[in-house]
Amino acid sequence: MAIITSLICLLFIFISVLLEKRIYSPLILFNAWWGITIFISHLGFFGIFVPNETTYFCMLVAILAFNFPFIFLLKESKFKQEKSEMLNTDLVDSKSFIVRLLLFLQGTVIFILVIRSYKAMQLLMAGLGFSAIRYNYFKQETIMSGYDHFINNIFVMPILTFSIIFISLQFFQKKYNKPLMFLTIISIILFVFSSGGRGIVITLGIVFITSYYINGRNIRKIEFSKKLLIQIIALGVFLSLVYISLQRLETGGGLKGVIETVVVYFTAPYIYYENMIPNVINDHILLYGKGFFGGIIDLFIFVLRFLGLDISPISAYISTYNQMYIVVSNDGSIYNAFPTMLYTFYYDFGYVGIILGSLMFGFLSFIFYKKMITSDNFGYKGIYIMVVLMIYESPMRWIGTSAHVWIVILMFLFLLYWSKNKRNVNKN
Repeated sequence: MAIITSLICLLFIFISVLLEKRIYSPLILFNAWWGITIFISHLGFFGIFVPNETTYFCMLVAILAFNFPFIFLLKESKFKQEKSEMLNTDLVDSKSFIVRLLLFLQGTVIFILVIRSYKAMQLLMAGLGFSAIRYNYFKQETIMSGYDHFINNIFVMPILTFSIIFISLQFFQKKYNKPLMFLTIISIILFVFSSGGRGIVITLGIVFITSYYINGRNIRKIEFSKKLLIQIIALGVFLSLVYISLQRLETGGGLKGVIETVVVYFTAPYIYYENMIPNVINDHILLYGKGFFGGIIDLFIFVLRFLGLDISPISAYISTYNQMYIVVSNDGSIYNAFPTMLYTFYYDFGYVGIILGSLMFGFLSFIFYKKMITSDNFGYKGIYIMVVLMIYESPMRWIGTSAHVWIVILMFLFLLYWSKNKRNVNKN
């Protein structure tokens, strides 16, 4: 079943190439990523347990549901590009409202991260490693309290992610705001140091690669200094990932250990889903769509809880089992947190939720992709890059349960609204 599923993914990629030939199409990105990870998962590298046929069948159903909107609507859609309505010059000038606001917000983020980094430094000086820092970041209140986690989800991560996307899109145009890029890089370094996490570095790499292809027609116009900076960023991302992975290995292993970590990280979600889903089935809890939009719904629940109402957040249901550690290989590798996006979708409507959640994800991806192509608009490009990050996360988890995803999308929608008003004022 794994091979059949991978071949079907390959078929969808072929259809996408025939229909519109854009390498950054959701059809290509989604099917390539799922097809590759599913194919590798059935090979059992490093002794990783191979999921059963039922698990792979569930994955196939989700893949078919995601692809349906594209196959059904792509032929009917016209991707005629219009003139962009975004005033890109106003997004570079340090005197503009948007840039000044971003600079202030990034400064606030850096202040928060400096405090966390100081606490992480104390742990390192006490003889602990980055693996311990990672554990303390999530499981203890040494670096962040429960309140800090909330601030991280609604402020730090949205501002950092938005800034990375914002700067990457500017970078491949004529100008970019250098102070904002500098502050964003400082924030990334502090975030990695204080959390011991690789995720934000991977995000940086994915965002810049996607921006590169989205702005393909502008690439030839990039001067030598920018090309050199791109190479430095690419090398920095690669070396950072290797270094962090080496530091977080609890035993030796060197480069082989890093490769094993990567394979487990991206292919074990399928066997993890297989082990977690029976627990969810036995609970008989249905969220009726609230899991899909869990991140944004939890913001309203937080307000209601603050007012005294005893309401459990959506994340509390989702994290009931996905924080359990289980052994996923003959070598004793342990794994948690990533049971694929199907785990969340099952919480919504059971097995039907796997179809509906994947279908809705496909529709959203198609809508924002089409908007980006037809408008060539800075704001829609930013939203679509956020969708690409959601696609990247989807074989591991449904990241929509985190508020920062929806906040970033809302920030780019605000940018669209602001630019439209600015354009109307200039016309008058």
